[in-house]
Amino acid sequence: MERIPHAMDTNRFDFLSRSLRDARSRRGALTSVLGGTLGLLGLAETDAKKKKGKGKKGKGKKGGKGGKGTPPPPPPPPVVPVATADAACAATGIGTSNARLAQTFRALRSGQLTSASVFLTSNIDGADFDLEIWSVNEANAPSTILAGATIADVPETTNETGTRTLTGTFPTPATVVAGLRYALVITGPPNQGYYLVSGLNNPCPDGTLFGAPSANAPFVASTSDLRFETVVTA
Repeated sequence: MERIPHAMDTNRFDFLSRSLRDARSRRGALTSVLGGTLGLLGLAETDAKKKKGKGKKGKGKKGGKGGKGTPPPPPPPPVVPVATADAACAATGIGTSNARLAQTFRALRSGQLTSASVFLTSNIDGADFDLEIWSVNEANAPSTILAGATIADVPETTNETGTRTLTGTFPTPATVVAGLRYALVITGPPNQGYYLVSGLNNPCPDGTLFGAPSANAPFVASTSDLRFETVVTA
C-alpha cells in the first residue's frame, strides 16, 4: 500500500504551531494590558498624592501668614478695680462730740478700703480732722491703726450752712475682709468743739460708737451710732 507522506502530520504540526503562536500572542497582549493598567494606576496614585500635598499647603496659607494656621485670640483685657459703697450707717437725730470718736462696723466685701465719710453739723473755721481705719480687738473696741488721712482747713459749719460731708481718702488704703469688724476713728481739733451726725439707741446694730476725752484716753462704748459711709475698691 502506498503511504501518503505525512499529510496528516503536517496539518497537525501546522495547527500546533498556530496554536502556540496564538497563545504567545494572547499572553503578550495580556501582559501588555496588565502592564498598561498598572502603569496607569501608578500615575493616578502619584497624581493623587501631589494634589493632596498641594491641598494641605493651600490650607496652611489660607489660615494665616507663612502657613502657620489661625492666629491665637488676643488676651482678655485686664481687670480694672471698681470702687463700691460698702459699710454705712444712716443714723440721724443728734450731734455727737468728743476729742476722739470711733464707730465700729462690719465690712461687706473684701478689698481696699479707700475712703470714708462722716457728717459735720458744726465746727470752727479752719479746723483739721484726722480720719483713720483701725482694727478691733476681741471686745470689738478699736485696736490698731490701718490707714489714715488728714482733712485740713475745713470751713466753718453752722445751721445756716447745713450738714457738711467730711471725706477722707487714704493714700495707703486699708485691706479689709468681708465679714470682719473694723473701726472708723475721727480725731477733731483739740479744745475746739465740733459735732457729728449720730443717732440714739444703736440704730446700726452691726457697730458701736466709742468716745475718748483725749487722743491718749481709752475708748468708752456708748448707746449711739455715728452716721458714716465707706468705699471699698476691689
